[in-house]
Amino acid sequence: MVPANVLTLAASAVLTAAIASIVLASVMVLVVVVCRRFRLNPDNVATPVAASLGDITTLALLAGLATLLHVVLGNHQWVSGAALALVIVLAPLWALLAHRNPYTREVLSQGWVPILLAVVISSGGGYILEYASEKFTGLAAYQPVINGVAGNLVSVQASRISTYLHLSAQKGSLPEGEARCVGPWAVFFGPCMHARTARLLLLLLVPGQLIFVAVIDHVEGPGDAFRGPFVGLYMAAAIVQVCLLLYLARVLVYVLWTRGQDPDNAAIPFLTALGDLLGSGLLALVYLSILQLSPNETVDTTPSALTTAPSNHTT
Repeated sequence: MVPANVLTLAASAVLTAAIASIVLASVMVLVVVVCRRFRLNPDNVATPVAASLGDITTLALLAGLATLLHVVLGNHQWVSGAALALVIVLAPLWALLAHRNPYTREVLSQGWVPILLAVVISSGGGYILEYASEKFTGLAAYQPVINGVAGNLVSVQASRISTYLHLSAQKGSLPEGEARCVGPWAVFFGPCMHARTARLLLLLLVPGQLIFVAVIDHVEGPGDAFRGPFVGLYMAAAIVQVCLLLYLARVLVYVLWTRGQDPDNAAIPFLTALGDLLGSGLLALVYLSILQLSPNETVDTTPSALTTAPSNHTT
């Protein structure tokens, strides 16, 4: 006999995944069509929209479905079982339809490993966040920002590089004169269009992060985080994170392409998950560094408290 809570959780998760996939896929199709209509590059619009809507849509659906199944229909556990069984029974039908479509057949066969790997990597970032949030009370407010911005930027870069390869070469081969692996200098300062895009994305990172830090500090604290070392360390962490991701995006997309795989199916999930892991780790390192720089400060470890609060210890 399956426990009621386990059945409700499983049904909520599976239904959320199914409904969110349908909603987000429909939105992406609409965004691409609108971009084509107004002569915009979908790589610059669709990828950030997907990354932004994905989290909020999934969380909203999960919360709503879990409330419905656990609270509203708590006395009718058969509803959770029936919903879960329905999705499982229909799964082979969806797989068959995807296999018959030439545009989705490749995703059906090659999309599992990147998604599962991304889940494992993101789980590592979740463990870091859980540990650091217990130790540093202000960290959780900045984690979605540092990870969300980095994920959006690297997704745009990976999508643009993938589109370039689709238009310039056959899968398994590279455009003439290009190498699969290049050094960091070529990624950011080379003559190719990818280097110019990387520099532009880094340029967008700095003012964007400063605006987010100012807004969060105004909402969460007294608005004086800019007086101490927090902003400098935070910006350094954000720049390091995005630089690493942009470099890995260039190398990973080219490697996948030369191996005959579609980077759109494999690169973006891995890069965004790695961005979560790097962002959580670097953000925790920022707070640890502040404690090392201010050993006599109070144990209240919000950025404002770390930069302004006097010590409670007497000598």
